[in-house]
Amino acid sequence: MEAGEEMEQILKKSVADSDSGDNGKMVCSIQEDLPFILKPSFENFYTLMTNTALDRETRSQYNITIMVSDLGTPRLTAQHTIIVQVSDINDNAPAFTQTSYTIFVRENNSPALHIGTISATDSDS
Repeated sequence: MEAGEEMEQILKKSVADSDSGDNGKMVCSIQEDLPFILKPSFENFYTLMTNTALDRETRSQYNITIMVSDLGTPRLTAQHTIIVQVSDINDNAPAFTQTSYTIFVRENNSPALHIGTISATDSDS
C-alpha cells in the first residue's frame, strides 16, 4: 500500500471451539496470494482487511477460504469460503480510441449525411 492509504475492514468473524486447553485454542489463516490479511482483533474474533488497493477493472471478485485449526493433538481443522465482490467506482475517465481524427467531406452534401465515426471507451463500464 502507498503512504496515506488505509486498510479497509471487509469482514469481522468469530470462531469457536468447545474443547478446553490446547484443544480449544485456534489459529485462523487465509491464502497468501490475495490482497487481504486476516488480523486477530480480540479473543476468537478475526478481521479480514484489504492489504493493497483493489481495482474492479482488474478483478471483480475474490473467493477467500478461511482456514481454522485448533492446537490439539491431532489437530482438527475447518474451512469456510467467502466471496468478496469489488464494487465499481467511477475512477477512470473516458478516452477516445485515437488521439486525432481527420474526416474529409465533399461540399454540397445533403443534410444529415453520415460523414464519419469517432469512438470513445470508458474502462469503468
